[in-house]
Formats: sequence, structure tokens, C-alpha cells
Amino acid sequence: MLIQWKPFHRVTPPAAKLTTHRNPPSPEILLSMCIMQHVTQDLTNRCLTLNQPPASVSATLPTEIPLPESCPGSPFTPLPSPFLKSNPPSPTTSETPPMPITPRSQSSLSSPPPLVSISDSSDSEESDDFPISSNMSSQTTTLLKRNSTATYVGEQGKPPVITLGKLTPDLLFDFENGVYSYFSFKDIKPEREVSKVAGGLQDGCIQMWYCLNRVVVDAAGFPTFMAQVHSSWLEPGWEHTISLKLVSSS
Repeated sequence: MLIQWKPFHRVTPPAAKLTTHRNPPSPEILLSMCIMQHVTQDLTNRCLTLNQPPASVSATLPTEIPLPESCPGSPFTPLPSPFLKSNPPSPTTSETPPMPITPRSQSSLSSPPPLVSISDSSDSEESDDFPISSNMSSQTTTLLKRNSTATYVGEQGKPPVITLGKLTPDLLFDFENGVYSYFSFKDIKPEREVSKVAGGLQDGCIQMWYCLNRVVVDAAGFPTFMAQVHSSWLEPGWEHTISLKLVSSS
């Protein structure tokens, strides 16, 4: 008995043979796909932003607009007038620094002011008993004219006088004795002694010196006044000359 061999054919169900149906994705898968899409788009935009700055940034940068020279820089700046010409500042008008003030030394502050000499000033005052008038332009007085030798004049109860001329130690000695006699006769106070007899020395230089230093000389007293006259208006070495006369006369 012969058995006939037939090839085996697998029978496919109709539903599987025609098409294969897929199940729809779940909501979780759809959400994850949307998130991935947004992330990818953001990364792409950031890469583009780093490579090229946006137009809005460049538009916000300030730009300098040059002003024409004829226009003022501010509405409060005055317009230049054609009638006014401004001179350029001179280079020589620079500010000079102030000179430092040198303080006085302690010795100069404590020492009394020196007596004013005749060449230092031209002011004058009048004596109590011997008025003096002077011409300020010519620096001359209206006292007696200068002679070669002065003369001593003394009267009882009046201040002694030495006329204009060359002074000698003998004349000043007579004048000093006459002054003390006048003081004892009139009973004059010590603070007024010099002012009462200073006008008796009619030399213009002595009178000018006394008028310029009257306050100081009056306060110093009559002996100091006579010592200053001896040292200023007698020839140098007059003391030695008197000593020689005294020795020769003894």
C-alpha cells in the first residue's frame, strides 16, 4: 500500500494573515513624548542664542550722536554772541602762592620798641612850654638859626635855654644845673620834669627826636633824657676830654 506524501501547509487564521492591529499608546507615553519634544526645542533655541545675540539687546545699547559745533551742548548754555570776543587767558596770570608769614621771635616780642630817630618819621608834637612850628616839606624848624657856637641863657624861676649851635659838655653841664634849680623853685612833679625843660634845647634835631619819642622819654625821667642827649649830640670821646681837663686843672 502506497502512502502519498503531501507537503504540510500551516494554516494562518484570517485575522492574523491579513493585517496586524497595534494597540494605541498609553497616556504616560504620550506625555513623555511631549516633554522630550519641548526639551529638544529649548536646547535648540539656547544654542542659537549663544551663537548670535538677539536683535533686542543690540538695539538697547546707547549710541552717541555727535552734536554740531554750532549747537550748544545744553539748553541752559548761552549762545555765543558775535559782538563779544573772549580773550584767551594769559599764561602769565597764574595764581601766585601766598607768601608764608614768618612769626616774630620771642625776643622781639618781649623787647620794648626802640626810640624813633629823626630820619624814621616826619610827625611832630608841640612841647608844653616851648612850642615848635615845623614845615613838613623842607624838614626845617622856625627856631633860632644855627651858629657856630651855642649859648646858654638862664634866669631865676624860668627853664634854662641853650640856643641853636654846636653843643659842648660845658653847655650841657650848665643846662643841667639850671634845670635842677628850676625844679626846686617850682616844685614840679617827676613825671612832668622832662616836658617842662626839653624845649630849652633849641637844636632842631633834638626837638624833633623828643617830639617823636615824647611818651617814652617823659616816662624815663630827666636823668635818662640828659644821658641820651650826651650820647647822641656830643662828639665821641667827650668823657675822656673832660677827664683830661680835670687832671690838668688839679
